[in-house]
Amino acid sequence: MAAQSHKRLTITEISDALRKLRNLQDKRDIASAKAEYNSETFAELFNYKKGGKRIVMKKEKDIARCYRQIKGMKVYCDNDLDLLESGDEMHIGWD
Repeated sequence: MAAQSHKRLTITEISDALRKLRNLQDKRDIASAKAEYNSETFAELFNYKKGGKRIVMKKEKDIARCYRQIKGMKVYCDNDLDLLESGDEMHIGWD
């Protein structure tokens, strides 16, 4: 049996891989949102208020996150963002 060599990934390589996975999931969710909702409904659901005006979301990550919230879908990166926005401390460990 041949020994397999395993290379440890650097934090940068791990971060890049996770970013690619998030972007891929976001693109899938955006495509689903655009296919599911017509332009009028899309504008009603995917907007935010700024200066008293409603503005349709343009950032892919915001659209994808909003779509997942509407559908009750959970993605690990959304949970991390919720933690950061709530001001709670993030616990990193093995327990």
